[in-house]
Amino acid sequence: MVYAVNRALITVPDADWLSAGDMPIFQGLLPAGLRPAVGVVTMDDVADHLRRQPGWSLLRLVGWGGVQMIAAHAARGRPLAWSVQVALCHAAESATSIDLYGCDGAAGGTPIDCTGYTGPDRSDERWAREELDLAVTVDLIAARGVTVHRI
Repeated sequence: MVYAVNRALITVPDADWLSAGDMPIFQGLLPAGLRPAVGVVTMDDVADHLRRQPGWSLLRLVGWGGVQMIAAHAARGRPLAWSVQVALCHAAESATSIDLYGCDGAAGGTPIDCTGYTGPDRSDERWAREELDLAVTVDLIAARGVTVHRI
C-alpha cells in the first residue's frame, strides 16, 4: 500500500490512501477530481463531511477514531498531531514493514512541501515538533513489531 500525506497526492497520484486531517485539503488544495485509489484517513468530522461529497463518498473513509494506534499516543504523553503520524499508524495495522519517504520538510527543514506549496506553519519550530512527534510514532509502531525505514 502507498500512502500520500496531504498534498503529496499530487506527486503520487496513484497512491492507495490519502492521510490528511485538515478540511482545506479537500476544499481546493488538491486538484479537482484527484483521489486516492482506496481511501482516506482523516479526522472524524472531516470523514463525516466527505461521506456526503460526490467523488469522495465512494472511497473508504476512516476517521482517526477508527485507528487503534492513535489512542496509544496519549498514553505515551504525546497525542497524535500530524497526518504523517496517522498514515503510519493506519498502515501499521496491516503492515510488517513501512518505508517512509519525505515527511514534508521535517528532515530537511525546508519551508515547502513536495509540491512547492509554502502554506502556513512551515517554521523551524514546527519541524522540530514534528520530528519529536514522529519519533514517538515510530517507537510506538516498533513496539508492535512493525519496522519503519526512513528513506
